[in-house]
Amino acid sequence: MMEITSKENERVKHLVKLKSKKFRDIYGEYIIEGSKLIRQAMDTGTEILSVFVTQEYPTSQEKEWTELLYFIPSDEVFLLSASLFSSISENISPTGILAVVRKKNMELDKLDLQTISKVVIIDNVRDPGNMGTLIRTADAAGYDLIICSKGCADLYNPKTIRSTVGSIFNIDIITDADLMEILMVLKDHDFSVIGSSLEAKVYYNEIMDIHKFALIFGNEGSGISPEVISLATLNVKIPMLGRAESLNVAVAAGILMYHFSINANAKR
Repeated sequence: MMEITSKENERVKHLVKLKSKKFRDIYGEYIIEGSKLIRQAMDTGTEILSVFVTQEYPTSQEKEWTELLYFIPSDEVFLLSASLFSSISENISPTGILAVVRKKNMELDKLDLQTISKVVIIDNVRDPGNMGTLIRTADAAGYDLIICSKGCADLYNPKTIRSTVGSIFNIDIITDADLMEILMVLKDHDFSVIGSSLEAKVYYNEIMDIHKFALIFGNEGSGISPEVISLATLNVKIPMLGRAESLNVAVAAGILMYHFSINANAKR
């Protein structure tokens, strides 16, 4: 293990750059923090490029460190002072360990759509917390693929990553997608495209016979963009039983994801 003491070190400078979306995109890398996330990344085959720990971490977290070190080449492990680590960490209470990992380059034409039946489409959702919750819920509800439009919050924003609670590693995700093009491809492969709108005529629980589908969820304020919803084969709504005008997008998505996923599984 190599000890780094200066913020002018090239590896530290690289870490600082990765705090910016611009450089995450340029290098195809991002930062994850905490032993649990790092272990989840390893367990799903995500490429770990380097690991940085505080000088105190190996002794204070000996069991976790010993287990992780077994899988990490020692020449890619670097010791930082607590102050240097804190200057890089995005957490209020730094965990003492972070890793640089390789982005997955997912493209629709590289996927076998014959083996995919449940897709989530995210259209222009801007809040990283909502993005992370949508990904976590899709993973929990058994979806095969998530497709995010170009206007969405950055998948590799630290808040998004934390909000996924590791689900970012469990499900295929396509980012910066042209939804008009992708929805046409899905429809050509016999997917039902389901939008959600307060103006829809049909309640979601009236639909009980969908087996291969893509659910679209839209922006927190404006909903699904008009050009995207125009390609939906079906639009549904959730009944508002109280006085609220609408639901948070992540809450609404949870209701719809589970309804359609359980229904599709039951019909197999």
